Amino acid sequence: MKLPARRKRHGFSHPVETLTINEARLLMFVMKGDSGKQLALNTGIKESTLRNTLHIIYLKLGVPNRIEAMKSYLEFLDMKENG
Repeated sequence: MKLPARRKRHGFSHPVETLTINEARLLMFVMKGDSGKQLALNTGIKESTLRNTLHIIYLKLGVPNRIEAMKSYLEFLDMKENG
C-alpha cells in the first residue's frame, strides 16, 4: 500500500490526507488485522502510545473505530485510483 501524498496547501480532498506519515504507516499496519499487542511489537511503540495514536487517527478521520478507519483509507485509495 502507498502512503497518502501530503498536500502543501490547506485544501484536503479527503481526511486521510490530514494524517502524518507515521499515522498513515500505523493505519497500514492496522489494515493487516494485527492485535494491539502485535501492532505495538511491529511498530516498536508502547501499547498506550499505540492506543493514543489510534484515537488521534480516528478523530482526524471522523470515525469511531478501526473498521471505519480502514474503510475510510480504502475509500481514499479508491478515490485516488478513479480520480
